Amino acid sequence: MSYSEKQVLIFTHVDYWRRGAGHRSRITELIDYLSSNVALVVLYIGNISSLEISHLKEEKRYSFHSIDFHTTNPFHNLSAIESFLQSKSFDVVIVEFIELSFILDYLTGKTLKIIDTHDLVSSRIESFRKSGLTYDGIQLTQRQEFDLLSCYDLVMVIQRIDFGIASNSIPESKLLLTPHGTQCKMQRIRPVARHLGFIASEYSPNVQGLEWFITEVWPALSQQFELVLNVYGNIHKGISANMLSHHGIVWHQFVVNLNDAYSNCDIIINPVVCGAGLKIKNVEALANGLPLITTTHAAAGMDNQDESIFMIADSATDFKNKIQILIKNYPKRQSLSRAAYEYAASNFSIESCYKPLLNKILSS
Repeated sequence: MSYSEKQVLIFTHVDYWRRGAGHRSRITELIDYLSSNVALVVLYIGNISSLEISHLKEEKRYSFHSIDFHTTNPFHNLSAIESFLQSKSFDVVIVEFIELSFILDYLTGKTLKIIDTHDLVSSRIESFRKSGLTYDGIQLTQRQEFDLLSCYDLVMVIQRIDFGIASNSIPESKLLLTPHGTQCKMQRIRPVARHLGFIASEYSPNVQGLEWFITEVWPALSQQFELVLNVYGNIHKGISANMLSHHGIVWHQFVVNLNDAYSNCDIIINPVVCGAGLKIKNVEALANGLPLITTTHAAAGMDNQDESIFMIADSATDFKNKIQILIKNYPKRQSLSRAAYEYAASNFSIESCYKPLLNKILSS
C-alpha cells in the first residue's frame, strides 16, 4: 500500500492552527509531516470561527473537518462524531490527548488506534501539587491513566522518562518513543550578548517560572549589565500587573514566525520548574542553535551530563552566574551553539522523531 492510500485521522480538541504553545506546535509539526506521506484528515471538536473554518478548508495537504462543541448538549457532540466516523473509513486514528478517548467506542477493530500523550497526566497532576499550582485539567490516577492507555494499539510517549514509567504497566511493544520534531535553523551568534529571551504561553508553570526569574534574578542582572529580556508569546496574559513594567523587559507578545524571536536573542532562558513531558521551548531553542540555560526539571527528556549542550540552573545564584559566564565568554556561547544545533539535528529533527511513527502506520 502506497503512502497516499493510507487513510489517517487525527482527532483533536486543540486549536493547533493558532500556535503560541508547545502542544499546538507538536500537533502542527505532526500534521505537516504525515500529510506529506498519507491521506490525512483532521477532525477538530471545539469552538471555531467561520473564518478559521474557511481558511483551514483551503488546506491542500490534508482535509479539515470540525464539530462545534456544545456544553449544554454533550450528546450532540457524540452523535456528530459517530456520524462522521460512519461516513468514512480510516486505517489509523491518532487521538491527541487522553481526554478524547471516548472515540474508542466508535472505532472498529480494524482501525489502528494510536494516542499521542504529550505527557503523563498523573505526572502532571503530581508536579502541580508539589509546586502549589492549581490544576484544572482531567483528573486521573496513574492506574486509571494506564488502564485507559492500554486500550490503544500504540501509545506515543514524548520522552524516555515517560517511556520508562509507562513500561511498568504497558507492554513495550505498544509504546513508541516519539519526541517533538522541529525544523532546525542555525542562528547567528553575535560577539556581544545583550538580549535574553523567553518564549512561552500563559500556561501557569510558565508564568510561575518567569515571575520567579523577574523577582529573584533579573534585578541584579539588569543592574550589572545593559541587558534586555525579550518575552515572546501570550504569557503576558498571566503575569502580575506590577511585573509588566520592570525595567529592561520587552513584552513582544505573540509572533507568528518564531524566527523573528530567536534571531533577536543571544541567550534563551527557561526557569520552569513545574509540569510534565518534554519542554518544547527547550527543543526549539536548541534547534535554533542558541545557548540555553534551563532548570533540571525543564531539561527532563534531554541528555546533558556535562553541560556541553546546554546549561543547568536551579537557583537564582546559578542563573545569575551562568548568564554572566555566557555574556562574558563569546567562545563558550559559540561552542554551546554548535553543540546545541548538532544535538537537536540528531535527536529532534522532524524525520528522526516521526519516521518511526510513519513506519508503524504504513505497516499496519
